Amino acid sequence: MESLIKGKVYQTSQFIRILNAPDDQFLIYHALIGNPTVINKSTNEILNYFKQPRNNEDFIGEFEVNQSVDDVVTVLVQNSFIVQPQDDQREKMFNFDTIIIEAASGKNMHVLDLSVSEVCNFGCKYCMHACALNLNSSRVIGSKGFMNFVLAKQAIGEFKKHFELNGMVNWNLHLGSAESLLAFNLIKEIVEYLYRIKFIPEDISINSNLSLLTREMALFFKNYNIRVNTSFDGLPQVNDLVRVFRNGKGTASRILKGIELIQSVGYHINGVGVTLCDVNFDLVNDEIIDWLEEHQIPNALFDIVVMSMTWNKD
Repeated sequence: MESLIKGKVYQTSQFIRILNAPDDQFLIYHALIGNPTVINKSTNEILNYFKQPRNNEDFIGEFEVNQSVDDVVTVLVQNSFIVQPQDDQREKMFNFDTIIIEAASGKNMHVLDLSVSEVCNFGCKYCMHACALNLNSSRVIGSKGFMNFVLAKQAIGEFKKHFELNGMVNWNLHLGSAESLLAFNLIKEIVEYLYRIKFIPEDISINSNLSLLTREMALFFKNYNIRVNTSFDGLPQVNDLVRVFRNGKGTASRILKGIELIQSVGYHINGVGVTLCDVNFDLVNDEIIDWLEEHQIPNALFDIVVMSMTWNKD
């Protein structure tokens, strides 16, 4: 790895946030761009050292730098945890002209996200999906709101063209939006088509509430190594306060049944999204972590619905 610090002055970014973690480790992230990373005590000492601007010679003299230490600093620089003092990080991160140009060129386009279904069989109390897309009527199963294979094939073709034009190596596919399993036949058709034309993603993922999962679907996801993500808004009694069917009935038992079905075919759930709103915000605690561990789910995403906490519903 080529060093980025040689002959330059760097300091720890003002936007870095550091949290204590178990086993003398720390979780760090950048307040503007994210990049959550777990680091050890030695790396944290390096971050503390660079709180004041330091040049390469200072660093070498203090730490007796070997290649591994130099590589650590280089990674910290690459992730904007350590920056050059003159850098305006806000301007750099939010230069929309650059973002638009790069997006239009397709150079950074490595994920194809197909919204296979704008329809859902749930009626979660905080959901703004239908409002955002003006699809209130399409929340009823059987009405319009599904992608068709012709459009999916066209999107894949356009993506493939940019992918090859820019000499990219790997790409990822996400299939989701509202409830993806309502469009399972389309998902199956898309995946089999990609294998047929030998344009195979490095990673395929879907989002589903799992209430419609069948053994056939679970085996399909296992056979094609498709990452399955779901949502569970707290332990069952808490989840059922907000994540409900359109008739108001709780969904926890159906979600748990889906998780068990995935596991019964020798596969697993990749991750769970936990949505926090005004109803369940104070009710979700660290017991959800124990629940995730118990169900052998390695990833969790916590999403806060700010609108539900600030919007005056009256």
